[in-house]
Amino acid sequence: MPLKNPQHNKLTRSILALLIMVMILIGCSTPTAPKRASSSRSGDDPIAVLLKEVPAAQQRGTPLKKMGYSIQVGAFASLDNAVRLEQRLEARGIDAYYFRHESGLYKVRFANHANYQPARNEAERLQSQGLIDTFFIVFPEDYAAARIKRSGKGNLRSELVKTAKRFIGIPYRWGGTTAKNGFDCSGLTMVSYRLNGLNLPRVSRSQFKAGKWIA
Repeated sequence: MPLKNPQHNKLTRSILALLIMVMILIGCSTPTAPKRASSSRSGDDPIAVLLKEVPAAQQRGTPLKKMGYSIQVGAFASLDNAVRLEQRLEARGIDAYYFRHESGLYKVRFANHANYQPARNEAERLQSQGLIDTFFIVFPEDYAAARIKRSGKGNLRSELVKTAKRFIGIPYRWGGTTAKNGFDCSGLTMVSYRLNGLNLPRVSRSQFKAGKWIA
């Protein structure tokens, strides 16, 4: 029986760990799709062959939809309190998400109404039921995307990055969108985009189909 080589075993474990990491990254960032034959040209994007054909809407350069009137509640020093409120809202079928405000406090947002009055009506109804306390209506023009477009000053990409950096320290968890489970890739991008006025869907497959296609 041949002797085991410690160096060989260590190398094998390292290769397996690397392969698992690559599989996780591909599974997180791209939806399942049939592979296309790749070109032999050296300038081709190696990731593009893993993606579906671009949807027709994206070929026309459809931008992401803008956020409308949203409802903001809470101003918690403890992240756990924001998470519990988010979970209570989601238990009612409300698409809610917590975030870390620039002040350092944790807040929760939900709803996306085209007009002000329906947003206020929903907030007052939930308030009367004791589900939320004081609320604040976020206007479409309050978002960075609208502000930058209106003034011509600022950089939306920088705002998105700055927003995402607020979540440094919350661990990555597959499929997680709360502090208890952490944030997965699509949960983090969804919150970062919505807080800046772009209505990015929640799950990665829907995110892949949204917005303007970039080769």
